[in-house]
Amino acid sequence: MRTALPENLASALLAYDSPMALLTWDGQDVALVAKVDARDIRGFKRAPVAYRWELGLFPAGPVLCLALTILDDPKRPYLLETFLDVAKEGDLALARRMTRQDHLTLDFYDFNLIYHFSKRIAHREKQRQELAAMIERALAHLATCECPDWYAARQEFFRSMPR
Repeated sequence: MRTALPENLASALLAYDSPMALLTWDGQDVALVAKVDARDIRGFKRAPVAYRWELGLFPAGPVLCLALTILDDPKRPYLLETFLDVAKEGDLALARRMTRQDHLTLDFYDFNLIYHFSKRIAHREKQRQELAAMIERALAHLATCECPDWYAARQEFFRSMPR
């Protein structure tokens, strides 16, 4: 659990006005840091969380996504996504660490980066195995891309995935 964010992480979160989530290494575990409106965070504390790893393979390159659904409102659950670029050493290391980690900690901050609470969810063996297979498929696909462009691939991911 973290309450004070490193300066580079705080800057990245403050660069956007909208809710966002980032995976980060806290020195012991991979954690998901979420910046969300404080009014929404209040409903998250006891809400179950469902999540899945997704992989998109595009001519511009692979995109690995962690999609979370916070079931705070049955009619309108809260959705968060974060993306990894396996061509970047840091992102690849985070993904690989998640294949060995049996949990994921969600750290919730409001738009002013005031810490509210953390929630720990299970990262089961099946999910870890699926993620490991996705990483291998992503790296194999990356090797076939003549001129990888992760940002273009991510835009294609948004256009192609049902939301």
